[in-house]
Amino acid sequence: MAKIIFMCFKSVMKVPIVFQKPITKMPDVLLYKPAKSIKYKMFDVEHSKYVGFMEARPINDKGERTLFIEFLLVNDKRKGFGTKFIQFAKNLSKKLNCEGRVSLEATTTVYDPHTPPHVFYRKNGFACDDKKMLRKIDMSIKKNRPLDYRETPSIKMYYSPDVKQPKSQPKSLFRSIMEKIFKY
Repeated sequence: MAKIIFMCFKSVMKVPIVFQKPITKMPDVLLYKPAKSIKYKMFDVEHSKYVGFMEARPINDKGERTLFIEFLLVNDKRKGFGTKFIQFAKNLSKKLNCEGRVSLEATTTVYDPHTPPHVFYRKNGFACDDKKMLRKIDMSIKKNRPLDYRETPSIKMYYSPDVKQPKSQPKSLFRSIMEKIFKY
């Protein structure tokens, strides 16, 4: 079967994309990586625009090979592009012999200091070793309230498909009753 070459003329850059199978449906987004680079760029096909980028490379962390996301920047937030980048990173991790492991540093000071990314990463299956912070993130998700960026430190978060993710410890009945009474 002959390879089909598709040129993306709508974007600023002309990106050759090679498909092994005939195209039945146009993809929502296109990912592009220049040769000898760790930067992956995403383009929204429907709206013909650049969406953002992710820099990721394999590293050895605690004796295990993992894909480390150095930067993840999405211009249009809350439209699913960040989740697509994370899903791409999980798949890329498998292709680079990292067995699906992905790690990153969740920080509030880089791109959007008032919206910590910790909740986003937790919703995408990431965990951290800090049980107290994990409990705070989980409560933020459960109560649908944003984290306070002033009380959210930079923490290392990780995703591993074969390891059960640590869960935050449940509160005692006494503590949950006291929180309801005093609402703190």
